[in-house]
Amino acid sequence: MMASHSRAWSDGRVAPAVPRSWRSALDRMVTALERRRQRARLAVLEPRLLRDIGVTPEEALAESRKPWWRR
Repeated sequence: MMASHSRAWSDGRVAPAVPRSWRSALDRMVTALERRRQRARLAVLEPRLLRDIGVTPEEALAESRKPWWRR
């Protein structure tokens, strides 16, 4: 397993450097997947919980229907 913000592996090996463009693409993909996960969870929240976070059921439905690549 790789240490956070380090190129060192737990067994002492050094991980190869990842090109910046790949890291950027990976960061965007991770962000999009997280957005998809959050929207899926928002879609199943009860109205009572939506009220707690200040979101109407209609707003939650509209947000949860957005494609994962849209902000």
